[in-house]
Amino acid sequence: PFDYGDLTGYFASRRIFASVAGEFPDLIPRLSLAVSALAQFDLNDYEVVSDLHSQYLQVQFNIEAADSLRFTVTGIGGLTETEESDLKGNFAAALQTDWEIPGRLPDMFTVELRWGSGSVNDDIGLFRPISGIAQGSVFTPTLPGTMNARASYTMRPHRTLSLSAAAVFFGRTDLETFIDGELDKVSRNRFLGWELYGQMIWAPQSVLRFTAGGGAFFPGGAFIEDAGIRWKVNAGLIVSL
Repeated sequence: PFDYGDLTGYFASRRIFASVAGEFPDLIPRLSLAVSALAQFDLNDYEVVSDLHSQYLQVQFNIEAADSLRFTVTGIGGLTETEESDLKGNFAAALQTDWEIPGRLPDMFTVELRWGSGSVNDDIGLFRPISGIAQGSVFTPTLPGTMNARASYTMRPHRTLSLSAAAVFFGRTDLETFIDGELDKVSRNRFLGWELYGQMIWAPQSVLRFTAGGGAFFPGGAFIEDAGIRWKVNAGLIVSL
């Protein structure tokens, strides 16, 4: 149980974090390169779980194929180690395409592919990012052990108003990592499902912003047969003081 008198319960996790990065914006015409190395060493004295040490090397290419068309290719190689297991390698990759559609209306079409390694064998293991960023808006798995493909369209019909819509398809890269209460535990189907989501942002003033959005997730073959459609709607008001 949580104890407010235990200061280790709600202060920042104790760890050493180091990073080094280099950027090469004019590697060749229309091509830039960014390389970064990250390392974190866990200093927590856990009693229940093991310490986790991890290091990462990320290489990212930005390709400007045309004035309105850009590609971003990212690859990450990682190493993780815990007290319970030896050093394991892991991988992640991403490809993003942004197309600014020619015309008077400011709009953009984006396609993204993301992949994170799952549990493979004694040498290749689960990709464990430092932060767990949700890969969807309604269905929100993180990247470890999953992959997703996203297509989105964003437009600004007025300088104060922007609209966006996205469709995302989800899969899993192993049969062990992803956990959900409605997952079919005997199914070997890797298709998790897909979602549709739309959002509106209206900012009539620089200090005032209204947001509204909604969407639905449709479970795939990896879930039980009677798994229901999941949906979400939200609205918000942001005031900057």
